[in-house]
Amino acid sequence: MAPDLTDVIQDKTLFGKSARVYSPYILCRTLSVWQNISSLMLPDDIRSMLEETYEDRLEQGNLALYKRETEQKRETLSSLALTGISRGGITLPESKASTRYAETESVQVLLIKKIGLANETQIQFLDDSRLVLPRHFDRAERRRVTAKLLDNTVMVPEYLAPQSTKIQLKWLEDYIYLGDEDEESPFRAALVEDSNELQGIGYAEISDKYILNYDSRLGYRAEKKGKDK
Repeated sequence: MAPDLTDVIQDKTLFGKSARVYSPYILCRTLSVWQNISSLMLPDDIRSMLEETYEDRLEQGNLALYKRETEQKRETLSSLALTGISRGGITLPESKASTRYAETESVQVLLIKKIGLANETQIQFLDDSRLVLPRHFDRAERRRVTAKLLDNTVMVPEYLAPQSTKIQLKWLEDYIYLGDEDEESPFRAALVEDSNELQGIGYAEISDKYILNYDSRLGYRAEKKGKDK
């Protein structure tokens, strides 16, 4: 299941989507440790394998470049950590924390089974529990409803998230931050059909590039339209 070490040293893109999560340098070092191992004893062998993977060593060629990229990211993380999340005595929410670091932006996606927007907004979640959004509420009720909504969200890369505008999600604006403009919302929502395929709220197009699915066992999945994922 792993690519050839020589090949990925020459072309790190051969790691595919794994390189979006892990440093290509660390992946190369990991592959070099694992490629000749046919068996191991857990947990006894874990420490020695980790130490061998992360042992500092002088690199040449592409591995030296990959190592430098990793060191630069660590320096960036260190700078962000020193900045902190508290400014002027005001603690920022985690979503605004400057210590958060990712090359791929992520958004929260609310997954629901049904929604009724007639006399009152009623939501049915994937576990068949229901929530009625109250017309009048106090602060405690707002927190309770918001917590229930967030309990039914998943965090996904923004490019794989459903297309949702602030207008389409207006019924959530009392509980969730939907952005400042009537454009695509930083918070998304989708209906999960019996087939597990995601559909847009109000029959809006879910995505122009991907077929999106959610399964309770397999999680959130995206398949590129017209070709395999």
